[in-house]
Amino acid sequence: MRLRELAAARVRFGYRRLTVLLRRDGWRVNAKRVYRLYRAEGLTVRTKHRTKAAGRARVPQPGATAPNKRWSMDFMSERVADGRWSEF
Repeated sequence: MRLRELAAARVRFGYRRLTVLLRRDGWRVNAKRVYRLYRAEGLTVRTKHRTKAAGRARVPQPGATAPNKRWSMDFMSERVADGRWSEF
């Protein structure tokens, strides 16, 4: 009963941290027993759902207003007739 109460109050705590809380309350339990009861009750750690960074809308860069206002790196390479790579 006490394990269920602690797990309901602290949904982000796993069985190891709940073991520490039970020991502070005076229960003589070890982590293996708490794990067995934790799984038997169907308890799990609730995780935060994170959004992927790629899913957000990207803001396009503003255009250059005058010459030399925005610089960009451009990497170009080509293959020469004998198969070697040549960089500009």
